[in-house]
Amino acid sequence: MKKQFFLALSLFACGFVLLFPRAGFSAVVVDSQFEGTLVITSAEGEINLVEPGDTIPPIANGSILEVFDGKFTVSTEEGDEITVSCLENEAAVSGAASVVLSCGENSGKISVVKGKASVTDDEGKSVTLNEGESYDIQMPVLSEASPTASGEELGLEFEDDFGTEPDSTSIEAQDSQTPPASPVS
Repeated sequence: MKKQFFLALSLFACGFVLLFPRAGFSAVVVDSQFEGTLVITSAEGEINLVEPGDTIPPIANGSILEVFDGKFTVSTEEGDEITVSCLENEAAVSGAASVVLSCGENSGKISVVKGKASVTDDEGKSVTLNEGESYDIQMPVLSEASPTASGEELGLEFEDDFGTEPDSTSIEAQDSQTPPASPVS
């Protein structure tokens, strides 16, 4: 009787594992030979920093992958959906695709090795990249702001004549700490 129960329980567990193999996690694979610091942000906001040589944790659908001063290759399978990001530019990667992202301090590049990726730049413009296409990323050049109070005096002019001297003996004070009177019972 115990063997039959154990066998039924084992079959149920195997069926559960086969029917629900990933439970929210995707088959996203990042090449372990990546360079720089890999940043994985889950859809719930949990952030993992991964250095070269560290074990890459499972990557859930909806995650955002970034790299600081480095490069990585990410591959997805059908049903997977992630985002790769560099310098305020994002690329949605879904389905059976493979993308290379390199990102430095002032520039980067997204290259599609397999499948497609939809890139949204820092201004909100969207571009679809097909297999073999690349998108160059440049840090926007910020113009120098004009000086704000160039040559102007700050503050008010100081006058020697205050009128009357301040007199601290004529200040009236009120006691705000006295609790209100309570009704007598």
